[in-house]
Amino acid sequence: MEKEENTEETVENDSKIKEPTEIKARKLELLHFFLKDKYAVALFLILTLALAIRIYYFVITNNQPVWWDEADYLTLAKNFVFNTPEMYNPARQIGIVFVLTALYKVGLGVASFKFLQILLSLASIFLVYLVGKDMFNKKIALIAAFFFSVFWVDLFVVTRVFPDSVGFFGTTLFIYLFWKGFIKKDSRLAAWLVGPAFIIAFMSREANLLLAPVVFIYLLITEKFKLFKNKDAWISVCLGLIASIPYFLFYQLRYGNAILQIALRQSQTVDKFAKIAAGKFTILHGHFVFFQQAPDYLRGGLIILFFIGAYIFIDLLLGADLVFKQKEKSLNKYLFLFIWIIAFYAFFSYYQVYDERYLVPVYPAIFLVAANGLYFVYSEIRKRIDWRVALVVLFAILFIVANSQLTRADNLIKIKAGGQWQVQDAGLWLKEHTAPGDFVVTQSRTQILYYAEREVIEFYFEDEAAFIRELEAKKPKYLMLSAFESHTTPDWAYMFPIKYNITPIKSFYETRSGAGNIVVMLYPLYVQQ
Repeated sequence: MEKEENTEETVENDSKIKEPTEIKARKLELLHFFLKDKYAVALFLILTLALAIRIYYFVITNNQPVWWDEADYLTLAKNFVFNTPEMYNPARQIGIVFVLTALYKVGLGVASFKFLQILLSLASIFLVYLVGKDMFNKKIALIAAFFFSVFWVDLFVVTRVFPDSVGFFGTTLFIYLFWKGFIKKDSRLAAWLVGPAFIIAFMSREANLLLAPVVFIYLLITEKFKLFKNKDAWISVCLGLIASIPYFLFYQLRYGNAILQIALRQSQTVDKFAKIAAGKFTILHGHFVFFQQAPDYLRGGLIILFFIGAYIFIDLLLGADLVFKQKEKSLNKYLFLFIWIIAFYAFFSYYQVYDERYLVPVYPAIFLVAANGLYFVYSEIRKRIDWRVALVVLFAILFIVANSQLTRADNLIKIKAGGQWQVQDAGLWLKEHTAPGDFVVTQSRTQILYYAEREVIEFYFEDEAAFIRELEAKKPKYLMLSAFESHTTPDWAYMFPIKYNITPIKSFYETRSGAGNIVVMLYPLYVQQ
């Protein structure tokens, strides 16, 4: 009996001795898995860095007030789920409203959408890497992915309820699928999904519409008229049309016009070109401002790296006839990049619009060319001097780019984080002191609709007399005047309370302590006191 007990004890001790050895073996196996591909480790570190940066800004901006654009998307989503008032601008893309609606439907809200944007941003970085890996090599792909991981425009938009992060994901997904399905031609499924991916990209950010002529021109040059006999292309188009049904159905049911949003944007574009034709804008001015702003979004030397990397287009121009005859297919990738960049450059130069966010669809191409430029510098130094010097230069330039981009992002995000808190507080006060169905007079339309959830009357009247008639008809409870909307508020509106001797009931200053000038004022109108 005693011998059996000793045997059991020995087995138990043996198992205790072996267990750490097995765990150690598993750890070594896991470590080997990561270390066998140094590029995979580098990509993992880049994605980890990107996640850490975005989580940091997610935490410090989680409760920041929403801006006009953000509130416009949010109020329509709340209207779908909670039937609260909305005055949505139908010229905006509807894509993120569908996402917000789904989140509200399951009990989530703004914070969950921002976290989703972080995940989509990481997915975009990964897709940029995959495209760069196939188009150039893994080293250039990693550099491009790193550029995007610290890119200040993306870091800023993921802290806001903007369509840009979803749009960027749509762009990179579309480009990746097009590359796999129509350029490399190694996946028919990828080719079929190009159409639906384009609809996702377009519904998120209308600038992605320019991707259509980019791929069409590329295929027309490389495939000629065989393009129109390509079954995969037709399947892709048909699937894209099916995916677009919710988009057109929404505008048809809501506004009675399935192409209303496209028509509104198209009219704005026509108006811009009409002004250019009339001499109100000059084409030269458009090109100048486009490059003048480039050092801002391509800060940290990215613009220099871009022009260095653009040497690849020299081969393209010298071999243009070979590309057209498809005798040198190795140049096709450069052709695609060239068309991609030129299309967006040409449109926005002529359109006279220079918001960095609007250029989101072309940034992957710019990053790939800039990454190629940095890799060229690294390769030349390694070849002519020493690999250690080349490595130092490589990491020094990456540090300069990251430092410049992150500094710009940090300053912008933190400065804007508390912006317009007065409008937020005013909206919450109005919600507390009014009832559903009440009207409020304000030019901060979208924010008050979002925070107060009350009907809004704006100052868009011919004159004061027309405004008074509207007051008598709808009897709004309060009048809100804001310094933030002074550019759209008529002068007589600011004088209205003084003229009719209306005393403010609530004031919001530049600071929460009450110091500084008054920024927002609330006046009682049809309120029983």
